[in-house]
Amino acid sequence: MSIAEHTSSKAIGLLLDQEKAYDRIHPTYVARMMNKFGQQIPQGFSFPSLVSEPSPEPLKVMAYADDTLVFLETHQDFNCLEQLITQYALASNAKLNFAKTQAFPLSGKASQYWTAYLNSRETPITSWHDRHSPNALTYLGYPLYFNASQKNLAIDILIQKIQRGCDIHSERNLSIKGRTVVLNTLLLSKLWHDLRIVPLTKGQIDSLRGICSTFLNASRFPRIAYRNFVPYKTKGGVGILDPLVQQLKLHWRWLADLIIDPTVLQLPQHHHRSFLHTSVPYLKYGLSLIASGGSSSYIWPLLFSTKRRGFRQLTTNSFTILFSLMDSLPNYDLSQSNLSLATFLQLDLASIVIPAPNTPVILASESIMSVVFPRNSASMSKTLVCDFFIMDPHTHIFRQRSDRETRFPTLLRKFRVAIANGYIQPTSNFEHLLGTSIDATKTIDLRPLLESQMSTYILAFDKPKQLAVMLRDSLFPPKPTTTFSVDKWKTFWSLPISPSNVTVWYRAIHHKLPNKSLLHNIVPESFPSAT
Repeated sequence: MSIAEHTSSKAIGLLLDQEKAYDRIHPTYVARMMNKFGQQIPQGFSFPSLVSEPSPEPLKVMAYADDTLVFLETHQDFNCLEQLITQYALASNAKLNFAKTQAFPLSGKASQYWTAYLNSRETPITSWHDRHSPNALTYLGYPLYFNASQKNLAIDILIQKIQRGCDIHSERNLSIKGRTVVLNTLLLSKLWHDLRIVPLTKGQIDSLRGICSTFLNASRFPRIAYRNFVPYKTKGGVGILDPLVQQLKLHWRWLADLIIDPTVLQLPQHHHRSFLHTSVPYLKYGLSLIASGGSSSYIWPLLFSTKRRGFRQLTTNSFTILFSLMDSLPNYDLSQSNLSLATFLQLDLASIVIPAPNTPVILASESIMSVVFPRNSASMSKTLVCDFFIMDPHTHIFRQRSDRETRFPTLLRKFRVAIANGYIQPTSNFEHLLGTSIDATKTIDLRPLLESQMSTYILAFDKPKQLAVMLRDSLFPPKPTTTFSVDKWKTFWSLPISPSNVTVWYRAIHHKLPNKSLLHNIVPESFPSAT
């Protein structure tokens, strides 16, 4: 849908509804179909029990009788679909209910081309959903939305269900361990299905975290901060499943097939883990198309945030989760990567710049370009290496451009001054290329950047728990909130004490038991004295 929105595709989707699927289907048809799959039906076996019980063996492809989704691009496609449906109905006695069939444009835009055609049929399809509809469609439990309002409404309903569940279980006298189990297994489980597809906003994630924090604190004051609940029990937390960490983990299966060397995925010990082969080409195509019109590698937007501008305008943008996951993994080391000159020339200028002896202090929320070039940081962030450097057409020496050879002479002069004053310096591998004669006709290849962290990616692929540790440490950097070591925490959780006492001692270890000294520091107007 992101690709369709970007290209303004006229294609539509049809959610076909089969009328009383299990009541109308012919037993002989089902028997022959099951035999085709190698499933022998015993003589005298009743058809109702066959369709109501799960298949004894896994199926390669599962079709949902009432949730079949087809994509059409032209009226001719619809005619072909009708012929196939007619043939299927003759064989199985099935019947489609076009009155309940729902149509939607993949791009989200209204389409007179399709609405007029669908309404003019002998059995018209009148249910049409696009960006002007108040609600999102639901397919296999996932909301199909075409604007932010539809998505937010669907997510808000989900958050309200979790809130109601917390309110109900808050009436129970649960310990901190019991509340963690209820939250992870009963309440937040409603969320994981949608998180596989639907990206949440920061406000929605914060709202969920607030609900979790309130439930775990059980209206006690002073409150333990949410971030202290997230670490594993051996590190002072309770192992609460953070919504953002879980969403990133669920998308690792998509990202792994994009960044791990294909030769590694084809090894016997890894082949069973990679099961998205049919989806990967579409992901690669969408990434490269939206990032640069399809002329560049799909790896660009994964590695460089400046290549993601085209994605920000999309409503149905599930790629943002892939980008967040990539940014949460250990960063590549460009200075240690053996990149070709052709690749270097297409990089952002900021990629080949590192701090120098006289570089000002760079805060965590700042970039080197925003600190060194405070008035021109936006322009510098859009500048490519090829804007300031060139392979001399006469001497074939790689050098810096002159003022007349660049589109940005003012920025180039400021860049020279910054290097001369020791505010910035190029990476060592890029600096070695300057002043040398080197082949600039090689293909652009970003794989060496991924290779610098390939061992980390493979470790996360082999051991999913290791990925969870990396994500937790990235989003919630460990802080020594208590003086307990790992061994002491293990001892604490294994103590033979009642659950209610575990809660009291847990709060005491985190210095959150109410006493006059603590309350005086938090609310001095209510507790003017610390004694």
